[in-house]
Amino acid sequence: MSEEQAPYQADQLPSSKEDLILQAARCVFHRNGSTGARMQEIAEEAGVNQALIHYYFRNKENLFQAVFEADLLQFFAVQAETLSSNEDLKGCIRSMVHNHMDMLGMHPYLPAFVIGEIFSQPERLDRIMQQKSGMGIVQAFYEKVAQAEAAGQIRPTDPVQLITTILGSCIHAFIAKPMIQRAHDMDEDAYHNYLETRREFIPDLIWRGIALDNAPAKRSETT
Repeated sequence: MSEEQAPYQADQLPSSKEDLILQAARCVFHRNGSTGARMQEIAEEAGVNQALIHYYFRNKENLFQAVFEADLLQFFAVQAETLSSNEDLKGCIRSMVHNHMDMLGMHPYLPAFVIGEIFSQPERLDRIMQQKSGMGIVQAFYEKVAQAEAAGQIRPTDPVQLITTILGSCIHAFIAKPMIQRAHDMDEDAYHNYLETRREFIPDLIWRGIALDNAPAKRSETT
């Protein structure tokens, strides 16, 4: 392939072979990261030869970019659907937690993969946030918080602290799985039950922390 070729576009209509390669690449990249992944390993995972991978994606960087972009877009799509609904902030927080934990349950290696790649090459995230309206999702959440404050539902709340607390609380349950299981003597069944309980614990705890009707009553002054 010549250097003048247009770069691979992740939103091109994929064929079944491309899907197969992308699924295999996702498994390998999630396990090993972009630097540790090898094209031969991806080819073996997909059951194809390396020439076919080069035919569709040209090189490892293009293949990685397609996987990384698809993973982030999946996250954005899940949250965008929640934030575009008519739910109030309380319902929105619960839906965000449920949807995020559902996605992480299907892709448990995703948090470590995304965080590692963002730290090593933050410009990857910048490109996707700019091109795929990632900032619009954040702004929609800020507006939900402002509306709840104006309606007297919550105390003054920093939306940055709130959204990072929601997402961080979800991610920790997956990225720290080995530590959680060992520290609390959990087998796989116990860990699964922990995740199911956490789906409700997180939104309940967060809402109790910001809801105005849960604010401590003021002491009456002694006369």
